[in-house]
Amino acid sequence: MCRRIVVYAVPGCVALVLVLALVGGRGPLVLAQEVPTTQPTAGQPTPEQILEELRREPTTSGPIMPSVPGRLPVSLPGDRPMPAAAAGEGPLLPDGHIIARRRGRLVRQGVWWSFTFESDGKARQDPPMRLLPCKQLELMEATSAGGTRNVVFVVTGRVTSYHGGNYLLPEVFWIVYDMGNFE
Repeated sequence: MCRRIVVYAVPGCVALVLVLALVGGRGPLVLAQEVPTTQPTAGQPTPEQILEELRREPTTSGPIMPSVPGRLPVSLPGDRPMPAAAAGEGPLLPDGHIIARRRGRLVRQGVWWSFTFESDGKARQDPPMRLLPCKQLELMEATSAGGTRNVVFVVTGRVTSYHGGNYLLPEVFWIVYDMGNFE
C-alpha cells in the first residue's frame, strides 16, 4: 500500500491538501481538506487595523482611588502592632536596627509568631517582637515543635518598623542547650 501527500498553497487563499492513496488495487482515492493559512481573508482586519483600533479606545475612566486615602479598606487579622509597642511600654527601634545575639523564646500570639526576649537584669526588659515569616522562622518552629517545646534561642536579625510596631527578621539563630550542672 502506497500513500502520498501533496500540498498546494496559493497566497491569500485556502490551501488544499490532496491525499492520494492506492487502496487494495482499486485505484487512487482523492481526499480534499481545507487548511487555514496565515493570510487574512477579506472579512478579517489586518494587524495594523487592530493596533489602530486599540489606540483609539480609552482603557479606563481613570485610576481607582481608595475609599480613605492612606488606610486599608478592611481590618485584617493581626494587622495592628503589638500592644507593648503601641502603648509605648518599650522603645520603638529604628528601621534597620540590628539585634545581635539576644536570647529568647518563640511564642505564638494570635496569627503571629513573636520572639520574647530574656531580660539581662531588672534594667533591661524589652517587649516581645513579632517575627517576619522567613525560612529561619520555619526552622525555629520545627525546632520548638510549633512552640510546644521550651527551647531557648539566640537570635541575630534586622528590625523593621511598620505602623508604630517593630518586627524582627531573624537572620541567624542557634539553640541554647541546658547542660545542667556542666555549665
